[in-house]
Amino acid sequence: MTAIAEDRGTWVDSVLSLVGDTPCVRVRLEGRELALKLEGFNPTGTLFDRVAAHGRITSPRPHVCDGGPLAASLALLVGTMRIPLTYHESRPTVFGAMASALGAEPGEAVASGGFELDLPAVHAELREEVAEELGEQVRVLVPALPGLEPDVLPADLEMRTLLGSRGILVDARSAAVVRQALSLPGNELIAVVCLADGALDQDGLL
Repeated sequence: MTAIAEDRGTWVDSVLSLVGDTPCVRVRLEGRELALKLEGFNPTGTLFDRVAAHGRITSPRPHVCDGGPLAASLALLVGTMRIPLTYHESRPTVFGAMASALGAEPGEAVASGGFELDLPAVHAELREEVAEELGEQVRVLVPALPGLEPDVLPADLEMRTLLGSRGILVDARSAAVVRQALSLPGNELIAVVCLADGALDQDGLL
């Protein structure tokens, strides 16, 4: 990253230089000192900026179709690097306006048949950043991915390899995800956010 330090702040050559190295913030919750990894500090506000910036799409297909945060990250990438990208214009959406603003061009829909993300590589990168920032003896909040089936372990819990014990902040819509998080030795539930109303109570977890 090429940065120019001035009295008004730090200047960078490209917005892509801001992907990754997101801050860890220490907070206190009910007497505990916790660490929050703020992936919202990536340019479009999600960890998918890491996927796009590092080319961590593992499918051999030449096209990627997505309408969520990954799409915004890809639009930012191609708009910055002047890579041709088209998006479907038959259904006008907020994403269409965002993609245009970031340099993408409307075009005909392409059939990709799906794609796969190299999320383990992204999680490994996050683990390294947390270890460098906080040290390996710090209890770290580990978010669980929303909407997973009961028999699927939340992918973000791969960070458990970093520490012998850790606090868990669960961001999930399924009580099953909470169960999976608690099933690992040494885990302790600290808080639950974005959970569907009554889900924990209905499943007998409270």
